[in-house]
Amino acid sequence: MVMIGNLFAGTNETPGDTFSINGRQYKKYRGQASFGVNGDRYVKEGIDGFVPAKGPVAPVLHQIRGGLQSAMSYVGARDLDEFTKKAKFTKVSSHTLMENSTRVTEMTL
Repeated sequence: MVMIGNLFAGTNETPGDTFSINGRQYKKYRGQASFGVNGDRYVKEGIDGFVPAKGPVAPVLHQIRGGLQSAMSYVGARDLDEFTKKAKFTKVSSHTLMENSTRVTEMTL
């Protein structure tokens, strides 16, 4: 199971009007556990705000599909069932993420 509501937020297919702020297009985003969705019930989860308008959902789905296909190729899986059996998730620290990111180095000419 994955939670990807924010990934689809701002696409043409999501509910809500598109509006302009300083020449940029936005849509209102409201997480399902947000106060505005659940009426008077206060919950700690969820966010309520604005996201940049993304246009059609098709390019977002294309990116998800490409990422999934790439991950499947890394583990040698031919289908989703095989992928769930072969995939191994490794917990990493924020330090690991910083060490593995790109860095700008100073070059002397």
